[in-house]
This record gives sequence, structure tokens and C-alpha cells, in this order.
Amino acid sequence: MSTSKRSQLIILLSTVLVALNLRPAIASVPPVLDSIRTDLALSHGTASLLTTIPTLCMGVFAILTVFLTQRLGRNQTIFLSVIVIAGATGMRIASDLYSVLFLSTIGVGIGIAIVQTLLPSVVQEHFPETAGVVTGLYTTALIGGAALAAGLTAPVTALVDAAWTFGLATWTIPAIIGVIAWIPVLNRSPTSATSTDSMGNMPRVEMLPWQQDWAWFLVFFFAGTQILFFSVLTWLPPLYVELGWGPQHAGLVLTVFMLAELAGSLGSTLLTKRYTDRRPAFFLMLSLSSGGLLGIALLPLEFPWLWATLMGVGIGGMFALVLTLPVDYSKSPEANEQLTAMMFGVGYILAATGPYVVGELRSITGSFQAPFIALAVVSGALLFATASLHPDRTITV
Repeated sequence: MSTSKRSQLIILLSTVLVALNLRPAIASVPPVLDSIRTDLALSHGTASLLTTIPTLCMGVFAILTVFLTQRLGRNQTIFLSVIVIAGATGMRIASDLYSVLFLSTIGVGIGIAIVQTLLPSVVQEHFPETAGVVTGLYTTALIGGAALAAGLTAPVTALVDAAWTFGLATWTIPAIIGVIAWIPVLNRSPTSATSTDSMGNMPRVEMLPWQQDWAWFLVFFFAGTQILFFSVLTWLPPLYVELGWGPQHAGLVLTVFMLAELAGSLGSTLLTKRYTDRRPAFFLMLSLSSGGLLGIALLPLEFPWLWATLMGVGIGGMFALVLTLPVDYSKSPEANEQLTAMMFGVGYILAATGPYVVGELRSITGSFQAPFIALAVVSGALLFATASLHPDRTITV
């Protein structure tokens, strides 16, 4: 194997291992959320902040990351951010203290936000000819990490007869592995010091397409898809715990949702290779998610695995599809960067409201039926909006 191929393989493995840590600190919370609420006497709305805060950080730091990379360099910034994820996750061993729990949540949110903003540029620099394949690999690792956290947090906690704090802190182990895995990248990249590298060309805030109506349409469309994901991620296990299931059983439903999301992501990727018009694929995925959400709302105990699968395939497929929109509607790489920054920056901030609103609706109505009907309405609105995704629209610089 040539030196360049070996170098690429190391960077690919490092990227995948880092991506594996971009969801466990979030996805490990819902399976034990009922225990957290009980032990810390949290309302449903306050408990939702454990998901809302990281999502909010994803929006804020999608824009602020450029200032860090201009000073530290991209790869050094990723390295330090994974250290932050590991440290904040480890803090959760003492998260039975209200202040520690929320401080650690802010920490993992910042770390995740920065890393996921920068990984696409790593792929662009080191794998320009196979960017789609590599993006698919690290996206698979991202979703796989979430599925593992959703399915294993409660069982691991029960296996060692420990408190939920132990289950949350367990996910510091893969984060430490991610830190170690990124060390070779620091030495191999020509931009590992303080150079501005490819991130030095990231768009400034004032350069984003704030005045273009079509850009705002895409921002709201992206935000709607993420509201669905983070709301289901946060409240699906508590819904089933409330219906009498144990935490491990309820966590398994979330795992099925995550695995189905992975299948939906891969399936929609195949569809995007075959068709340039995204509307049929969006229509299919949104129909599946709408059906699954209505099923959970109206018949949660009848076909729980079917509803989780429909939601997962639909929402996962939407996530892969929505990431293609900046490419579809940009005339130039510069416009692509600007639209992506605007979609992530504003979209994730808006998406952060989803879990909180669902939690507050649960507190007001006394059940999860109304909140999940509301999510089905959001999915239906996106389905209706899909008709506007004509392939001939563009965003200009």
C-alpha cells in the first residue's frame, strides 16, 4: 500500500471514529429521561432542555466555528472539540447534581456542534474524488453511535446495578478513543497548525443570503425536518415508559427507530443518484414519517415496532435528502457554503424549540397524544411544502 493510500485510510478511520461520538451524549439521555426527571424533580419542559441545548448549540456554533478555525486551524479545533465532548460526557458521573448535568450538556453541545460543522471540509480536502462515499460512511457512524447509545444505556446501567449517571458517563469511552484516533491527523494534515486552510474561506455572517426568500424557505424546511428528529429522539422512550414499559424495553424502541433511520438514509441516497428531482423521494419519506407519527399518537401499543420503523425510515431519509439541497440550489461553491451555513445556523436554532414544545404540550395535556399529533401536522406541512422544491431554483452569491 502506498504512503498516500495509507494516509487516506488513517484519516478515514479517524473521521469515522470521531463521527461515532456526535450523537451518543444526546441519544443516551432519552432511555433514562424518566429517571432523571424523577430524581431531579424536573418538569417535562425542563427535561427537554437536555436535548434542546445541544441542538441550539449546533445552530449557534455552525456560524461561530469559523472564528475558532481562523485562530487554531481546522484539525486542531476538531481535536480540542472531541476532548470537550469526552470531558463533558465524563462529568456526567456526577450529573445527579442539577448544575453538573446541564453544564455537561452545554459542553457536549458545543463540542458536537463544532465537529459536525468541520468534518465536511475534512472530507472535501482529503477525499475529493470519493466525497459522497466517505460522507455516507461517517454519516452511518454518526447514526450508528446514536443507535448504540439509545439501545445500550439502560441495559448497561441495569447490568452493573448503577444509577443513570453511570449509564450517561459510559459514553466517554468512545469519545476518548475518538481523541486518540484524531492525533495522527494532526501530524498528517498540512493545515494542522494555525493556518486558515480551507476553513479560512468560510462565509462571514454578513455574506449569508439573508435577503433571498428561497434561502429562508430552505432554512424553514430544514428546521422542520430536525424538529421531527430531535423531538422523537427525546420523547419516544418516555412515552413508552409512561405507558408502562421498562426503560430497557422503551430504549429498544428508540434503537429500532435509529436503525430504521439508517436504512432510510441509505435508501434516499440511492434515490438521489437516480433522480435529480428530489420531490418524489421527499414525498415518500414524509408520507412514511407522517404515518408513523400518527400511529404513535393514536395506537402506540398496537404496532409500536411498525410505527418506529416508519418514522425512522422517513426521518432518516429526509435528513440525507435535505443535505443535498444546498448543492441543488447553489450556482457556485461559494453560494453552497453560504446556504449551508445559513441552513445549519438558523435551522438548528429553530429545531431546538421542538423538544421543548413537545414537553410543554405533554405537561399541559397530560399525555403524549396531542404532542405527537402536532408532530404529524409538522410532517404533513413539510409534505405539502415539497411541491415547491422545483429543481430550477437557485441561490446566488
